[in-house]
Amino acid sequence: MKIEWNENLSTGVPKIDAQHKGLITLINALEEAVESRPEDAHHLHDKTYKATIIGLVMKLRDYAFYHFYTEEIFMRSIRYPGYIRHRREHDIFSLRLLKYEINVLEGDYMQAEDLLGFVMSWFSNHVRITDMAYVPHASTSGGEGSAQKETEAG
Repeated sequence: MKIEWNENLSTGVPKIDAQHKGLITLINALEEAVESRPEDAHHLHDKTYKATIIGLVMKLRDYAFYHFYTEEIFMRSIRYPGYIRHRREHDIFSLRLLKYEINVLEGDYMQAEDLLGFVMSWFSNHVRITDMAYVPHASTSGGEGSAQKETEAG
């Protein structure tokens, strides 16, 4: 089931929202690749399938790390009091993602399906709960996007 962007995922911070959309694109591409694999075990020997899965896992890792860096700089800029807890969630996610990536790189392509489930669940929960926790603080701190939120409200 693909993740679709909607306003419930919007933080009101254009750069963060754009990166969330980029993550959705990569997660959906991984889902498409996982679901398009042949039903028999031959896909485990299919070089195109392997290259696609490995490429997407690596792109997802790189983009997630880039996004976390951007989001953490933003949270520090608005002096978000929940920064440490939020960063810890990023760190835990990153470690799990790296473990999945290692397994895939070592040839366990079935891990891609487990990774997909983990990433889809984590993304939805993290954005809707953890990321939304800094939205009110960004608005009152004058952070990027606060003028946009005030314009929409007023």
